[in-house]
Amino acid sequence: MKTKIYNIAILFVLLFGACTNLDPIWYDKVTPETFYKTEKDIYSAMGRPFTHFNWYLGDTWIAQEATTDHFCILTKGVNFGGDFERLQHHDWDPNVGWVANGWSGATMGITLCLDVIGDLETINYQNLGLTEANRADHIAQLKTLMAYFYMRGLDFYGGMPIYETIDDKTLKPRNTDQETFDFIENLLKDALTKLPELSWADKSV
Repeated sequence: MKTKIYNIAILFVLLFGACTNLDPIWYDKVTPETFYKTEKDIYSAMGRPFTHFNWYLGDTWIAQEATTDHFCILTKGVNFGGDFERLQHHDWDPNVGWVANGWSGATMGITLCLDVIGDLETINYQNLGLTEANRADHIAQLKTLMAYFYMRGLDFYGGMPIYETIDDKTLKPRNTDQETFDFIENLLKDALTKLPELSWADKSV
């Protein structure tokens, strides 16, 4: 009888004394809660949209210049599948890399900015030794960069689908040229009130 009571007691402890906190701890992926530990981590995340900006600058000039009368890229034979010839003669289609990359590069840049903005809006800046002014500055920088990607998309293709948060997963149609312009203008006007004033003499720039 004593053995039976002892076994029941052990079973009771195992069933009801176990851990009840079932919130997952991720070890196989990076989440905002596990990644942002220092100020450097913030700049590391912010760096990704800016490195994409650097790539985008180098890729889009070909579509801008090789389609004009004052610029010509000479090739021997059908280099790049004849893409340069098609650009020269305005005979391109969506399969021409520089045409497709102009769109995908702009929309990817917008997505990268929104992704980091979504993180920065939720993390605790005080725990990282930073202030709300720092948060506003960081988000304003990313919104300014996002405005640039929208501006390039507007220049190349006209109206762009407008997204204001990374949580918006809907497949949107393109907005009008005017709506896209107004959105860009609002992004920049808002950023102007939050970005710190710097001069060329500021050695931290």
